[in-house]
Amino acid sequence: MEAFKIVSEPITESDLKGFDTIGAMPFDLIHFEDIESYYSQFSVVVKRLVLKNSKNEVLGSAVLYTKEYYIEGRSARVLFIGDVSAKPVREALVGWSQAMLPEILNQKKALGAEYAFFMISSNKRKMFNFFIRPRKIRSDHPRFNLVRSVKINLIQGKTFFAEDPLEHLIIRRAVESDLDQISGYIKKTTANMPLARLCTKGFLSQEILSWKEFSPSDIFIALDCEGKIVGTLGSFPLYKYGKIKFDLKDSRFDSLQQGLRIGSYFKDLRPVLRKKETKINLFTHMYFNNHDIFYSLVRKWIDETRKQGDIFVYPHFKGALKSAPSDSLLTFSVNANLYLIQEPNEPPSSLLKTGLLSADLDIDLPFVV
Repeated sequence: MEAFKIVSEPITESDLKGFDTIGAMPFDLIHFEDIESYYSQFSVVVKRLVLKNSKNEVLGSAVLYTKEYYIEGRSARVLFIGDVSAKPVREALVGWSQAMLPEILNQKKALGAEYAFFMISSNKRKMFNFFIRPRKIRSDHPRFNLVRSVKINLIQGKTFFAEDPLEHLIIRRAVESDLDQISGYIKKTTANMPLARLCTKGFLSQEILSWKEFSPSDIFIALDCEGKIVGTLGSFPLYKYGKIKFDLKDSRFDSLQQGLRIGSYFKDLRPVLRKKETKINLFTHMYFNNHDIFYSLVRKWIDETRKQGDIFVYPHFKGALKSAPSDSLLTFSVNANLYLIQEPNEPPSSLLKTGLLSADLDIDLPFVV
C-alpha cells in the first residue's frame, strides 16, 4: 500500500494548478483566494483537508463544513463536502480511496455530523466512475448512496416566443421588514420536506447577515392579490468571489454557443463564450406555490438584469415538478447526483427510502459549489 497523509492546512491556487475539479457545476471555478472564508458564511465549522504523498506533494483537497438541517422531522447536523479536487494521475485516485475518503468519515464523527452529502456531475466520467462505480467493490470502501438525481440548469435568457409572467402577481425586492413574514412562509413550505432549512426564529436575518455579498434586496418575493407571499427567489452573486470560466467539452454546449451569439444581438439571450469570464449567479431561497410562480420570479430576474448579462444557475431535483425548467427559457443542463456517504458496514439511511424520490429537497447551490 502506498504511503499517503492527510493534513489540515491552507493551500494556494498554484498548488492546485492543473487539478481536476469534482463538483457538480456546469463550469470550472478558478479557486478562490480564500475558499475557507467563502464557506464560513454558511457554517461555523470549516476544515480544509489536503492529500499528500510521501514526497509531500499535493495530490488533492476538499473542504468540509457543517450545517444544521431539519431532516425527517428533527434537527440534525449535516456535513457537506465542497471544493473537491484531485491531480489527474493514478496516484491521486489511489490516495483518495485509501486515505482521503476514510478521513472524511472520521471527520464526520469528530464534527458530530449524522449525514455527509456530496454532489458530483455525472459528465466528469473519470472521477464519477472512480468515486461512484469502482471496478472492484471493496469491503472497506465508503458507500456512495444515491439520494436524488439532479439537473444543474444554466438559464441564458428567455426564448423569442416566451410566455408572459402571471399578471396578477406583485413581484418586488424584499426589505428587512419582510424577513419575519418570509421566514414564516419558508417554514410552512418546507414542513413536509424530508431535508430542509432549520427554520428557527430569526434564522433568515442571521443567515442573510452572515452572507457577505447578499442582502434582503437580493430576494424577490411574489405576493398575491391579498398581499400574502406565494413565492420567493434569491440570487447569490458567485462571480464576486472569484473568477469563473467555461471549459465544457460538450457538443450541445457548442451548438448553444452559436445560438446565443445570434440571440444576444436581439437582447433576449446572454452569450456565454468559452474560456471567458461570466457573471454567474446561483438561485437561492427557492420557495413557491407552483411552477407558474417560479417562472414569473425567474422572468423578473432576467428582465431586471438584461443589460448586465447575468446568468442564473439552479438545481432541479428529479421529481420536483414546481422547479422544472420552462420551455419559455433557454436552458443548458448538466446531469449530477446528490450522494449520501456512509460507512462500509453502515445500514442504509432512512433518507434513502422510496418516498424521498418524489419529495422536494431544500439544498441551495452556494452550499455545494
